[in-house]
Amino acid sequence: MSQAVNVRFRGINTPQDKWRTPKWLFDRLNAEFHFDLDPCAADNEWLWLCPRSITVAEDGLTERWEPAVTWVNPPFSELESWVPKCRYEGADTTVVALLPCRTGTKWWQYDVVKCAAEIRFIRAKLRFEGGTSVAPEYHAIVIWRPGVEGVAGIDVID
Repeated sequence: MSQAVNVRFRGINTPQDKWRTPKWLFDRLNAEFHFDLDPCAADNEWLWLCPRSITVAEDGLTERWEPAVTWVNPPFSELESWVPKCRYEGADTTVVALLPCRTGTKWWQYDVVKCAAEIRFIRAKLRFEGGTSVAPEYHAIVIWRPGVEGVAGIDVID
């Protein structure tokens, strides 16, 4: 895995790009999907969100995720690797990812628009757990499901 990069976050330079999922958002999605796996888990076990977790040191990019229903909040500096992995694993199991809305990128145009089953745009900018201000960009929940290729549903989360 590459080292964390400095990310501009509301005027504050921070040496991380691994922001914890807002609790309200995870709880809402977990009530719907009942997640089994987080392949991007924090190194601290007490921060784990799912029954099965793969830490950065264990490298979720090299592990198979199926048959688990998977929650993904990837390091944003490595989206070019994580989003295609979500698409690949989504062919065999449901994968739900929190992603920045970067519609000009190749991964968004192919792995999300052409291959995801559903996109749920988040209306407001997020405040990640542990963050002191809102994120500088908008985000979406992207869902890949076995047997569904191409966006079948678009929605907005309030």
